[in-house]
Amino acid sequence: MRRWRTHLGWAALLSASVLARTALDWIHPTADFHLRSSISTMTSAGIFVSAAAVAAWRSGSWTDGPIAALVTGLVAAALSTIGVVLLYALRHDPRTLQAIAGSGGLDEALVLPWLVTLPGVLLGVIGGIGGALARAGGRRLAAR
Repeated sequence: MRRWRTHLGWAALLSASVLARTALDWIHPTADFHLRSSISTMTSAGIFVSAAAVAAWRSGSWTDGPIAALVTGLVAAALSTIGVVLLYALRHDPRTLQAIAGSGGLDEALVLPWLVTLPGVLLGVIGGIGGALARAGGRRLAAR
């Protein structure tokens, strides 16, 4: 991994998906979070794996995958924290406060993006191995 800035796009995408889910929960509350949590989990996992695979493919080293996932997760968590605070500042009427409480509370919205980084790094290992293997396989095909 050459620069952390190369992962800024992935981090912005991850943060946007987290903030979209948070806003949806606050603006359109639900009692059944199964579908929303499934979609947001798969989206986040896909972003972590993709960021890691691209980093490993570019470098040829699988170890760049988990590093890319870590940087992506930490930057996204910082951006998400800022976004949640801004969202709360813009919408803190009684109805929204009730929706926030029903969706896990404000502390969950602030802490969860940071906690997701650990499984994101584990997914980064998978993406890193896949990206490095794809690059090695591409080299073998080009050599033929």
